[in-house]
Amino acid sequence: MGVESKEATLSREDLMYVDYIKKFIVDVKRGRVDRVSARDNTIEIIGVDSTGARLAVRLISSRIPISYVNTEVTHEAHEAEEIDADYVYLAIPSKKLIYIAKRTREILKEKGVGLIEVYAHGDTVEVMSSSLRIQKPVQPKSPVVERIIQPRLSEEVRLPANPSSERPEMPSENIARPSTVDSEEKIPDFVKDNPWLSVLSRRRAGGG
Repeated sequence: MGVESKEATLSREDLMYVDYIKKFIVDVKRGRVDRVSARDNTIEIIGVDSTGARLAVRLISSRIPISYVNTEVTHEAHEAEEIDADYVYLAIPSKKLIYIAKRTREILKEKGVGLIEVYAHGDTVEVMSSSLRIQKPVQPKSPVVERIIQPRLSEEVRLPANPSSERPEMPSENIARPSTVDSEEKIPDFVKDNPWLSVLSRRRAGGG
């Protein structure tokens, strides 16, 4: 498998280290290598392990000066957050690894980035393990619930629940109408107790 190079010229030493890392993925991780690419001073090897987890190993070039090793490793540790992989490693030649500061190792641990030491004779050692990167799930948007506000009637105009139960009583047709004859209280004194009065009342009611 060739190396996809983007504006980078790899040394024979770097190509040798790439082969050792590929062997590490196949023999130690029991996986396979899918792609190798290079850009600037970094070579990236992408593959999967025996469980199907995606691996990404970035090799710090042997051309990096010793005085810039910690700066380069710290930079790559922060850049690792953007790598689409379950496990991320930085591979460093053994002759450069001895110059990595304690603080630099702490940054790698904080970022969950593993560290692989690569020897010139072909051995590879996992100095620091990589932590499984937890993918943040996409939060589904909450459905918009439209609230329907029912207008409330005031106490003065509120309708009864059962209109028929509170319907005002209509006057009954069987209620006796007032007599056409004036009550005794309106009858003059001189006609009171007159027997003809009742006779005239019956005739008037009968229409005779």
